[in-house]
Amino acid sequence: MDKNSSTNCLNEQRKRELDTLLENISFKPDANGLEIGSGNCYQSNFLKKKFSFLISTEYDKNAIDKKNLKDILFLLCDAQNLCFKKNKFNVIYSSNVFEHIPNKHEALKEMTRVLKDDGVMIHIMPSRTWKILNFFGHYLNLLRSVIIMLILKKEKPPEKTINKKENVEEKKKIMRFFIPPIHGTYKTHFEEYICFGKNRWIVFFEKNNMKIEKIIKMPLYSGYMFGFERLRRSGEFLGFSSSYAYFVSKTIKKSSK
Repeated sequence: MDKNSSTNCLNEQRKRELDTLLENISFKPDANGLEIGSGNCYQSNFLKKKFSFLISTEYDKNAIDKKNLKDILFLLCDAQNLCFKKNKFNVIYSSNVFEHIPNKHEALKEMTRVLKDDGVMIHIMPSRTWKILNFFGHYLNLLRSVIIMLILKKEKPPEKTINKKENVEEKKKIMRFFIPPIHGTYKTHFEEYICFGKNRWIVFFEKNNMKIEKIIKMPLYSGYMFGFERLRRSGEFLGFSSSYAYFVSKTIKKSSK
């Protein structure tokens, strides 16, 4: 899959996610929002219409697509060290971001700090189903790539002399080609699979003194576009989901008199 196809696939998945989310919620007209990890800012253009104002943030400047930044209030920002005053936002939103943050507890602590006492966070988190689909989808995509190469009958490029360093890099590329990369900040695929469990995310929030208000099941998809639309819809009908939206609020401790 080329870069444009991959981007279009991701945008389509994120749009379906957001549509599902917005069908189930509504915000006050004067609500302000903070988007964490906006990526290419594709979702930002839909989110901004739901708030009186929205600030979109991203840590990786290379992920940003400048054509999506029109009329977007955007900041380069680390979720582990937010540059906002406390109790500022009514809503904090992220989509498939937490699994990429090295210190998740510190990031959630920072988000809690800038969230208003009566505010809500909405975090879309990947599920174990997504992990399975993404892992085995890598090999399906690999098979597809091999078949395309055979059909096109690409000529073998002329051999060239490479030094030791280039040879090591070439071997690393081959390894990445045959072994799926780990998606987030976890050490192994098995650890990532375990941590993507629904109950694991719930425990993560509760350990950080957050209250789960509700959980919404998101659409089914993988990280690859295979066109199995009928199969995908059947999977959703059977209850499978690639992610869940967790609505969480502060657990306010009442001071004793």
